[in-house]
Amino acid sequence: RECSGKLRDASGHSILWHAIAFGHYSLAHYMLDTFPPGNAGGVEVDEMHHRKGDTLLHLLCMRRPFGTEAAALFKRIAAKASPVVFQKVNHAGLTFYQIAAGTLNFWVLTFVLKNFQVQAKALVCTPGNPAMRSLVKAISPPSAPPAYQAPAGFPEHFRVAEMLQQDASGIAPYADVAFDVGPDKQGVATGRFLAHRIVVVAQSPVLFEMLEKQPLAELAQEKIRAAVIRVDPRISQEVWRSILQFMYTGTIQAADCSYASDVARCHELLRACVLYKLPQPLLQLAQSCLYHLLPRSPPGAALQVFSLCAGESTVGDE
Repeated sequence: RECSGKLRDASGHSILWHAIAFGHYSLAHYMLDTFPPGNAGGVEVDEMHHRKGDTLLHLLCMRRPFGTEAAALFKRIAAKASPVVFQKVNHAGLTFYQIAAGTLNFWVLTFVLKNFQVQAKALVCTPGNPAMRSLVKAISPPSAPPAYQAPAGFPEHFRVAEMLQQDASGIAPYADVAFDVGPDKQGVATGRFLAHRIVVVAQSPVLFEMLEKQPLAELAQEKIRAAVIRVDPRISQEVWRSILQFMYTGTIQAADCSYASDVARCHELLRACVLYKLPQPLLQLAQSCLYHLLPRSPPGAALQVFSLCAGESTVGDE
């Protein structure tokens, strides 16, 4: 009898199937090389398990560990597989993509998304077999951040906050920093806060570096000479005001924070903490609020927070 890649054993499985099932990847490559799919006597990449309904893609995604050899074989089989093979749901109700998602096989997930976009869209958007739900179930939920505890604040005799109060002439005594805050309106920031270099630089190494390079300018309206710092326009006046209040009092109470239940504002606070390396209590407040807000917020809010935590933001980056 002529040798063929289509030969099956009594259980209905080919040599290629058994080679993959038992991790003999070199033999699987040999079968693909010797009996190319689509040729007479070639291996059948659309082979399926009669009882379980698995395809070769299912079989590969179930292999442990899934290393470079399995990945190379996956590439070759996927390149020849029909749309029916990609969309096949096995008898356990799973596509191969769900198995990859459920085992956190990000190589398969990424490879299919990049190279088989039509099939990937169908796999991701199938209502009865949502691959991303399998991914969510496989990922352990994040541990809750420590409960936020507001610092005690500065001692009563250390009345640095009074330096922000305007004197009789409407000037904040000894102010030498002006923060322009909020979105631009006709090329000008919508808000300006005065502060003191010595207070600010002690609590932010990033602002320290910025102020070292920033020359003083005459501010006619404020009647002072000050270094003007443009705060990232994605940070609102409300959030920056609370940051300055912390810098001048040494504390911030979650109950007194006007935006503790506003996911967008808490995201702004997190952004400010990341961009300007602000004191740890401010970061803890942002994390504590977002931990409770994100599960009931739109997906876009979570994506923005994750992108920020992944380092995809820099000072002044739009």
